[in-house]
Amino acid sequence: MSKAFNGTDRLQLFGLEIIALISQGKMETIKEIEHHIDEGNLVQYIRDKYRNDMFNTFEDDCPYNLDDWNKAFSGYSGYIQD
Repeated sequence: MSKAFNGTDRLQLFGLEIIALISQGKMETIKEIEHHIDEGNLVQYIRDKYRNDMFNTFEDDCPYNLDDWNKAFSGYSGYIQD
């Protein structure tokens, strides 16, 4: 399926969801986040775990390219220190 927004277009929407989750008191360990960055499924992990707490759950058929978003996060995996 062709996506309306390729690459990291609208990635900031995911960031806003993360900020909202943090403000609700949700948290993850650094190890868990790093694991899902390395697996290439961070967006799906957060989406699935916090589905009932998010405004936009970024379903697989959403107009955003979630694979590109996951790839964008992979470039930062080396900065994580636990």
